[in-house]
Amino acid sequence: MRAASLFRFWPSFPHRAVRDERRPRVQETRAGDKEKSESSLSSVGTALLIALVPAILGYVYTSLDNKRKERLEYVRHEIANLYGPLYTLSATNDNIWKTLVKQHKPVFVDEQAKEVGDMVRWRSLVKTVILPINQRMEEIILKSGETFDNTEVPEALLEFLSFSESLKNLTSTWMDNDLTTEGSLSYQRNIPDVRFPKNITECLKQELHTLRLEQEWLEDGFAGLAFWKDKYVRQSGGSACQPTGTPAGLGG
Repeated sequence: MRAASLFRFWPSFPHRAVRDERRPRVQETRAGDKEKSESSLSSVGTALLIALVPAILGYVYTSLDNKRKERLEYVRHEIANLYGPLYTLSATNDNIWKTLVKQHKPVFVDEQAKEVGDMVRWRSLVKTVILPINQRMEEIILKSGETFDNTEVPEALLEFLSFSESLKNLTSTWMDNDLTTEGSLSYQRNIPDVRFPKNITECLKQELHTLRLEQEWLEDGFAGLAFWKDKYVRQSGGSACQPTGTPAGLGG
């Protein structure tokens, strides 16, 4: 009976050995599949990265280039419509002062002009030459107020606006043939109480020079991408745009 029992269970031992041999092979197959899966994911990730990097770089380049173009358009507008015309008119005003104004500005003695004829020529010069130039400069500044790049308006321009308004108020009181009335030859009736800023032409020249440097730099497509550099290029005209602190008068 015992022999029969042993004989009956004898064939089962080889089967267990076969199953034990298969387990390592299954584990090796699963490990291989896992490695293949990880390798496949890695390949997909690399492919996505290769595709995304140029797209990201392209987006960054396009964004910076658009900002460069916007800044370049703004700088060109400032040169053509603000600082360029202002500098030309201011330089013309300086030349007029050096020639006509110094020749025809009346001589005052005890706050009174010495000659009526001098005052006639003086008023004519102010109304026909000086006043139109100043009014044109004022119009340019006021119409182009939005082009100041959200920065403070140069002090020299603020001084000029004050002078221009003072001169307009003064000339509005001048009447034809009123030089024979009392006080008509006085200093107060013929010279504005706000002085024309001597430094305005130099201020405008510096601003214009700085803008042209920035324009040249921005027109270089690749180098101009670093538009933040304008903070170092532009210096708001330096000391020439600061208040003059000079006494009242017409300048010179």
